[in-house]
Amino acid sequence: MQKNIFWIYWDFKAQIHTKQKKLMMNDLTKQPSPGIIKAVIGLAHIDDDVFLRIWMACQQLGYIFSDIKSAFRNDPALRGKVFGFVELLTYAGIWAIFCHRIAHLLYVLKIPVLPRILSQLSRLMTGIEIHPGAQIEKGFFIDHGNGVVIGETAEIGQNVLLYHQVTLGGTGQTSGKRHPTLGDNVVVGAGAKILGAVTIGENSRVGAGSIVVKDIPICATVVGNPGLVIKRCGEKTDLQTEKLEYQCAPSSTVDEKSVNDFLA
Repeated sequence: MQKNIFWIYWDFKAQIHTKQKKLMMNDLTKQPSPGIIKAVIGLAHIDDDVFLRIWMACQQLGYIFSDIKSAFRNDPALRGKVFGFVELLTYAGIWAIFCHRIAHLLYVLKIPVLPRILSQLSRLMTGIEIHPGAQIEKGFFIDHGNGVVIGETAEIGQNVLLYHQVTLGGTGQTSGKRHPTLGDNVVVGAGAKILGAVTIGENSRVGAGSIVVKDIPICATVVGNPGLVIKRCGEKTDLQTEKLEYQCAPSSTVDEKSVNDFLA
């Protein structure tokens, strides 16, 4: 019996691992059912998709330990200090993500009002506003933090670093997916604005003050307004070609009038 439960557990963990990326892309219809685990723990009456979201939201509560490690990894001011962990408790970014992990769990449980109240209390305390619906993977850190805004449908991968005054915002009045998706190991500099349902590729860097309204490839460095790719995989790009590609790139996910109003 113990062996059967062991294999059931690891089978479910394997399913969760393959489902996480699909869930981040809102592709729930193609996922295998975790019904066997629901039956074991007596929750067979819960819808599969709801159960998966609740499971993953609970899993996010454990991500706080990875978030703490990310803070020590990304902030030299904490390293080598005897009381570094105590000093970390004064960091607004840590409190903001901790509150968000709880608010997100309440959000996926469809508890009304309370998630928003918690997120607003966190904003008042830290100066960082994260909508409870935002999906944030482990290893997330906001350095300094004041003025950061993360929208409802934003999706953030693992080991992402944001600096102060960053906005992951929407454009126009469209519903559904309207905020950015950041891949793993992305760094976004101070004051950068990433607007609309654009995707920032893994291992990319967005320079301070940049405004990005187009998709960015993996391993790219983006600077300026509008944001242009100046490096790809460590090699410099032809800026004239990048400007031409930017002008010709489709922008169906972005309301250009709203962007122009924002920039005005």
